Amino acid sequence: MCLLYLIRHGATANNEAFPPRLQGRRADPGLSAHGLEQAQRTARWLGGQGLDAVYSSPLLRARQTADEIAAALRLTVELVDDLIEVDVGRWEELAWRTSSGATPKPIDSSWMTPRSTRTWTAKT
Repeated sequence: MCLLYLIRHGATANNEAFPPRLQGRRADPGLSAHGLEQAQRTARWLGGQGLDAVYSSPLLRARQTADEIAAALRLTVELVDDLIEVDVGRWEELAWRTSSGATPKPIDSSWMTPRSTRTWTAKT
């Protein structure tokens, strides 16, 4: 049996802003101090789970999180372009509150249709 853990990156300054700001794939902030602490706690917890591989988006925040996990497990991170964040276009770096008044609406399910969703296969 294969068990897959999907781990979100640790917090960035954009996540911690009030109101939070959209990041997307072009804004590439690193982890905040709190985000690094989250990644380290996650790495400690995953250390006892017997993982065989660590995959990550190439974005800095995801790589930093994955690096903490991989280091704790003595593994290397394999970057997978297909794991990159969705492109939020002109709403990137805007506060959620600001983007909610934009046209077209940034939170629109049309970008999550099966036609636009890609899959990838992990190496075993």
